[in-house]
Amino acid sequence: MRLSSCRITVIASAIACALVATAVAQPVKNRISVMVDSSGSMLLTPQIITYAESCSALWNPCTQTGNPNAGQETCNACVRDTISFVPGCASNWTGPSTVGGTCADLYRICVANLTGQTCTPNMTVTEGIPTRGDGSTELPGCDLNGDGVANESRMYQAKEALQDVTATFGEVEFSLWRYTQITGGQNCTVDGNCTSPLTCEDHDTNGTGSNLCALDADLLDGPTGAGFEGQCEIFTHTGSPSSFACSTCDFAATYDRAVCEMYDLDRVRSSALSSLNGTSTVQCFPAVNPQHRFMRYTGTCTGGEQLVNFPATGFDDNYNSIFAWIDHSQPSFSGDVELRPQGGTPIASSLSNMRASVLANATADTKTPCRKHQVVFLTDGGESCSTVAAAVTAAGTFQNMSFTNASGVFVPDYDVPVYIIGFAICAGCQTQTDLNAIAAAGGTGQAIFVNNQLELQLALAQIVAASVV
Repeated sequence: MRLSSCRITVIASAIACALVATAVAQPVKNRISVMVDSSGSMLLTPQIITYAESCSALWNPCTQTGNPNAGQETCNACVRDTISFVPGCASNWTGPSTVGGTCADLYRICVANLTGQTCTPNMTVTEGIPTRGDGSTELPGCDLNGDGVANESRMYQAKEALQDVTATFGEVEFSLWRYTQITGGQNCTVDGNCTSPLTCEDHDTNGTGSNLCALDADLLDGPTGAGFEGQCEIFTHTGSPSSFACSTCDFAATYDRAVCEMYDLDRVRSSALSSLNGTSTVQCFPAVNPQHRFMRYTGTCTGGEQLVNFPATGFDDNYNSIFAWIDHSQPSFSGDVELRPQGGTPIASSLSNMRASVLANATADTKTPCRKHQVVFLTDGGESCSTVAAAVTAAGTFQNMSFTNASGVFVPDYDVPVYIIGFAICAGCQTQTDLNAIAAAGGTGQAIFVNNQLELQLALAQIVAASVV
């Protein structure tokens, strides 16, 4: 009987697996590369609400002529912003402003910047609630539901879910990834000592010259009142004191005050009524570093980076190394590590980096093809650094890989499933469609959508349990 070359390859692979198991006598565990979204939006709650501000049906700031009345002058965040920027718009909305066109023109630009909508008198934003921190000891943020713990952020809940799953499944090996970030904290004397956009900052304002490289949150939002720097944007760190108000935010050079008012940021401060449930009193915890606006991590759009590699042998584990990144604590910035949210969402380039790593790992592994690889990609949003098409293409490159492993065995048609987990994705929106397309290209049919920590933990556990052999 004549055997096809494909059948011969399969038989050879099976024999190789048996020889490996007999000769080495150590576990051959499947491997899962886990990407944890480290973008700034991971500071939001998984719970999504709709923020809405509407002007009277009898007054449309996009087309209105004449003089608005007192109620119309404050009907939504962009009307208020326009009048703050050009006070004359309060008495003559039709007349041309001193800069940037008419009052209606300025209003139209504001709406586009805040919501992405075309000009409308009824501004709406559907998004999570800012938490002002990641729940860590150093940057806890705010307790929004009244349980006394700042555990509402997506980042906090993702870490908790990952802690449980990686500790439970010893039959699988994990590696940990994040989106590439520039890490600061280095001693410096001038900005040139730091990697841009980090600058040399007197982070503790002690005047002794113990400056560190950090991202000044004033780069992310405009000038604010003393002590409130970095608190007028939704993706900057730390809790707000009870004295914080949106009126301290800039309107002259940015839309920070309009953002603050649109997202009810003055309700994410100590003693405010929570937007999460409408009943709890918000408690914000001060950051360990009082100069909270100096952030020591900044995201890039250059892809993903591996934080923890797979164990060296089947008898080792890397749980402690993974746990160090997700334990909500970084007491010594130079000696400890922690996964922090800051930056955009480079899905396409991150998948490309992960594919290169998986292929190199499988090629150097004498136990391939006995050992299977999988990718779990957790994201709370769509591609923001490239195109969805690029992300779909990148996911497809994990299928039908061919290589010769370290034992000289040719491995054809090696497929690595790419599981996409969408965390707190708006129902029925374009982002869901995009993530489904990426998952389909990655060989897993469609994305898995979860809305809280328990659902995320269950999704991770089901993926991992199915990989155990």
